[in-house]
Amino acid sequence: MGLLDFLGDIVVFVFPDLVNDKKISHKTRKIFLALLVIVSLCYVGIFAFCIFWGIKKDNIVLPILGILGILLYLYRLLKTAKEYKESQKKLDKKTVMEFFDNFAHIWDNEPVADKEIIDTILDNSGIVNGVNVLDIACGTGVLFPYYLERNVNSITAVDLSPEMVKIAKNKIPQANVICGDAEEISFDTSFDCIMIYNAFPHFPNPQTLIENLSKCLSVGGKLTIAHGMSKKELDEVHKKSAGKVSNILPESEELANLLSPYFNVDITISNDEMYLVTGTKR
Repeated sequence: MGLLDFLGDIVVFVFPDLVNDKKISHKTRKIFLALLVIVSLCYVGIFAFCIFWGIKKDNIVLPILGILGILLYLYRLLKTAKEYKESQKKLDKKTVMEFFDNFAHIWDNEPVADKEIIDTILDNSGIVNGVNVLDIACGTGVLFPYYLERNVNSITAVDLSPEMVKIAKNKIPQANVICGDAEEISFDTSFDCIMIYNAFPHFPNPQTLIENLSKCLSVGGKLTIAHGMSKKELDEVHKKSAGKVSNILPESEELANLLSPYFNVDITISNDEMYLVTGTKR
């Protein structure tokens, strides 16, 4: 286990409330690293001092207390490290699929999307007249009408949930909607634009997803990962209602780093209204 992961385990010992969030971002981990090292050294150092001071003074109580304190610390550390590792297990695709199947029939009852925000996202994503669009995790086809407004040449869409796909297929006949796994899917043709809207945290293997989608794009094509709300708001929503099927949304800079092996990252936006990272395939 790497040093960063080990220190990440200590996070849940010193800050056990973070375990309840199930996910801890790399940025959060890094913020606490220096503090955690100091706290851990001080904690062990205090009990080590008790042991040596007790031996020096021929006081058997202090060494016993020191040894018990260190053993308790190690026990608690190992216990919480195990809980942390359990919380960091990859999402199960079957669980994700069943979750969205169960909500498909009421998905379109959610508040109406903000057209201004969506237009801003699409403007930055290169979705204009004549392009071929691949919509990943399309859900019930929320963005389909917006694509048609822009006179795209074609709409291909993929979703893991069969129930979501059923609804999306009936929404706009022009769209080719496929039930499949975006981390593995392949096409005989390539696309000009790929959109992942309000879905990225639900993919178990983000790096695999990005690598696979890069193969589906034409050179110069754009991959966009976007959310119609702030990262903070999204993380809160997932924490309350979809924790078992959601990873934490990475900071926009972290996501840009994930894209960088395959894309030139053009735009990163993370504000109170939206989250957007767009890359152009090299």
